[in-house]
Amino acid sequence: TTTTTTTTSSSSLTSLIMPPTINSIQTRTIDFNLANLPDKDTIINTSILLFATSIVLEHILSVDVGITRGWTPTELAERIPLDNWHSYTNILNMAPLATKAVTSATVYTI
Repeated sequence: TTTTTTTTSSSSLTSLIMPPTINSIQTRTIDFNLANLPDKDTIINTSILLFATSIVLEHILSVDVGITRGWTPTELAERIPLDNWHSYTNILNMAPLATKAVTSATVYTI
């Protein structure tokens, strides 16, 4: 016959019964280190990207701003992409090389 005995240390048993004392609570400190912050180039690049994105979105969404008074959201969703496409094709016909350069630069930037 085999007998298994389990022993429990008094400290683990005490920690289950007794609430923690001030000395046993570990305090966490926040390590505020300048090395954890993003570098200057990251901040500048992110700012430029956000600025350019906001200008592009403003231009795309305001293409029909003069004629959209009273339009429903469905009409806006139908007309804005079409009018932006027509604007792009008109610019493409007037200046194909410059349009290709800007389009390629935009794709490579993204």
